[in-house]
Amino acid sequence: MIAGGEKSGKSSLSKTLANYAVRLGHKPLLVDIDCAGGMSNVPGSICAGTMTRVIPPTSSGVSQPWHRGSLAFYVAHDKPDADPDAFLKAVTYLGVAIDKRVAALQAIDPIAASSGIIVDTFRCDDYETSATLLVNAAIALSVTTIVLMKDDCNMVSIIRSKAPDIKVVTLPPFTEFKRRMGKMTDS
Repeated sequence: MIAGGEKSGKSSLSKTLANYAVRLGHKPLLVDIDCAGGMSNVPGSICAGTMTRVIPPTSSGVSQPWHRGSLAFYVAHDKPDADPDAFLKAVTYLGVAIDKRVAALQAIDPIAASSGIIVDTFRCDDYETSATLLVNAAIALSVTTIVLMKDDCNMVSIIRSKAPDIKVVTLPPFTEFKRRMGKMTDS
């Protein structure tokens, strides 16, 4: 599960991981719970699809047929904290549908069934609310690791206190990567 603030690189990292897995012959399930209209869903919804080919670098999402067998649930809001109960209900339904899909794939497509999931999440602003939504979504989707695209001790502490079994890894936001890359190419 990839989490972070606005423009932190959540979708970029999710695409990179998915593309890398596809290039290695895997078929990961790409889950998009950014109900503001993430990289593969329309605003007000969340979705998941099995990756069958590489996502083009310029892809902005919805119209790109780079996955198959999509699952989608309507949330009716573009921010999860607008109606947290409706959001978590939809994520829970999505988690159940994913579990059923993976179980069914065991017999017909073992590569897809064993390729894992990559979860692109919503913008995390408010510590307590975002952490609660992230943890509950991670539990509903059987996620074991959250990659937080900001080095934020408060958010990490809140997540760990709510779900001590979920690992939290921090990475600098994409803007920090770009800044560092600029310094490396300037020298």
